[in-house]
Amino acid sequence: ENYEIATTLSPQNAILWNEWAMLYLSTGQFERAQEKIAYSLEMDPGFDQTWTIQADIYANRDMITDALEAYETSLEVERRQVDVWLRVGDIHRQREEWEQAIEAYETALDLRPGYTQAWRVLGSMYAQTGQAERAVDALQTALEQAPEASDAWDTHRVLALLYNQMGQTDTALAHARQALQGAPEESREPLEQLVEQLQGS
Repeated sequence: ENYEIATTLSPQNAILWNEWAMLYLSTGQFERAQEKIAYSLEMDPGFDQTWTIQADIYANRDMITDALEAYETSLEVERRQVDVWLRVGDIHRQREEWEQAIEAYETALDLRPGYTQAWRVLGSMYAQTGQAERAVDALQTALEQAPEASDAWDTHRVLALLYNQMGQTDTALAHARQALQGAPEESREPLEQLVEQLQGS
């Protein structure tokens, strides 16, 4: 009701229409969200926020090709949208389109190098694609930015595996021990086995 009144009073205010669309999107009412965002796009097709919301609607409806096209349109209007680059990267990552996913994450981190979680995801993608040294660099950056993070133990775990793969057993063992130190109880057993394995190498 509030948005209905507000858009009646200010029918040319794209931000109000976008907020209304986001409200419907957040409650899973995709058709109503689409109706509001379509009106906003018709009114102002050059507003990056509107294209991002349109892409989010498509993504939630599993219309992935349309979502990627809409995100790209949003980025054509404003390239410095870190969150949009990450959404694009996540779509490609879910589809195992590693090159595109990595490129999107790298762009996001060029724009916001302090985004620790993005460094972790990028590191895991480098590891997934056999780029061990790049993976190590990315994960070390994540640790440097947030050494006390609750999931730092898992970054140490991945680093232990990567260093072991690279033949650097002592460094691998150091990370495995740090992982074991911070790991929750349910994750400790495989880490204990890893430490034992590395000690015997």
